[in-house]
Amino acid sequence: MNLLRVIIVVALLGFGLSCSKNAQQKTDSEASNLKMDSTSSGLSKNVGVGIPVGYCRVVAEVVSIDEVLDTDNPDEPCGKAPCNAKIRIVRVVGTGMSFSPPVMVDNTYDARFAYTTGPTTELFPDMAEQYPGVKVGDQIQVDLAGVKPSMGSQEKSGAYTIHGYAVQ
Repeated sequence: MNLLRVIIVVALLGFGLSCSKNAQQKTDSEASNLKMDSTSSGLSKNVGVGIPVGYCRVVAEVVSIDEVLDTDNPDEPCGKAPCNAKIRIVRVVGTGMSFSPPVMVDNTYDARFAYTTGPTTELFPDMAEQYPGVKVGDQIQVDLAGVKPSMGSQEKSGAYTIHGYAVQ
């Protein structure tokens, strides 16, 4: 009776390890098929690969830049250079989990550039990755941060946030 139990336990362990090994091989194979093709800005071009939770990777055109500065905080970056713009989605590259609200191709959205729409070399000289600034008509690849409720902050209500970008 004990020998029968030992044989059953060994058989089940062997089967479980075999399934686990096959699943791991399949996961490794899928991962190797989804290698990131990174640009100099570190933004992946593959759909869904490496996109942070709460972000959507898009190619967008800068439609307009709101030249109004934050006069309440003149020493802050948005008091020195414009931060708000309108962007038109040219292509959705992929989305991370929990990104909302979704964006649609050819729609125009409000966006807030966390490091301004101007060149970052003067305002953020010690920043590791520098951005050249954007102008109307530029196409940029960005990771849009989802819209969070305003709750009385200085940020433009309903605007997606752009922390970094690559000019196309």
